[in-house]
Amino acid sequence: MVFLASFLVLFLSAIARTSLAQTRTVGVVPGQWFKYGDVSFSWSSNDTGAAFPDSMREINDTLWMQMDVVSVVQTNVTLGMIAHYRNGSEEVGSGWVDVDTGAGDNATMMLISSNLGIGHSIYTSGLYSTWRINETVPRMFAFGLRDTNHLNMSSGYSYMGSSINYSSNVYWDKATGVLLEESVAFANQTGVYHSEWSILMRITEANIWVIPEFPSVLMFPLFMATTLLTVAFFKRRHRKQANLSFS
Repeated sequence: MVFLASFLVLFLSAIARTSLAQTRTVGVVPGQWFKYGDVSFSWSSNDTGAAFPDSMREINDTLWMQMDVVSVVQTNVTLGMIAHYRNGSEEVGSGWVDVDTGAGDNATMMLISSNLGIGHSIYTSGLYSTWRINETVPRMFAFGLRDTNHLNMSSGYSYMGSSINYSSNVYWDKATGVLLEESVAFANQTGVYHSEWSILMRITEANIWVIPEFPSVLMFPLFMATTLLTVAFFKRRHRKQANLSFS
């Protein structure tokens, strides 16, 4: 009985692990791009001696960022990156991410596997394997309504007399794994002084979900074909009615 009970526990655990297992696949192809035109940063403090964080100036100066899919090899995606700053200057770079393990450079979190769901980890290795999708929810963006995988995380700790709290909300497109929105909030309480900052980055444009425009050159032939079919239908209907009346 003890052996049987132990076996059942192991068996059920294996089922639970299998239910959360997911083959990791890339949901984008070379030539696709996505742009984050809604980038904002806020910072405040009641400490008159506190200064705006230097590490955040670059984010605060960013007007938009664009990611271009350069290549896809198995689960590895290489991205070209453009950052456009408020003063008109631009910075060009590149990065890559493995949507399976989460390994990468400059592009981790920008893409996860396509078609993940509730309870799936965003990646399969390291700390990322413990970050699991909380829910799949519809969310509206400039290009329409998308099903998104939502990850919410928060933590708090004390360090050398300071109380620090952190929270983040990340939304990826379920079908493609593309990052759609990310917000991060950070608060620090030291004695009577309170400082906080937050970052929001939201996608505004992409060619991934664009429905190709119907070629205008085909509009006239289509109109003519539709008209002819309509005329034929009414002629056939009129003929049937006439035959019925004659009978």
